Amino acid sequence: MKLISTLEPTLEGTLLAEFGAVGYLFESDTEGLLVAEVSDDEHALHLLDTGHFYAYDDKDSLPVPELDLSESGAIAAPLIESRQPPKPRKRS
Repeated sequence: MKLISTLEPTLEGTLLAEFGAVGYLFESDTEGLLVAEVSDDEHALHLLDTGHFYAYDDKDSLPVPELDLSESGAIAAPLIESRQPPKPRKRS
């Protein structure tokens, strides 16, 4: 079964889902979606149950994150740049 991941990829642009000795490498397709062919039905069901993977056939119904916008149109919460860890807090 071909699956799509909504998780953030590594810096190399991939994501690895491992089940013991079996691994599935999710890579960007031509549309920029992280996809992989998951050959084991139990593995596919487990991934689907996490809520971070979807069947490729359902790609048009992927959840769209909702943004809470203030009246000014700015995003209410600060955005964190992707692949950027949060800045450490200063110790007092």
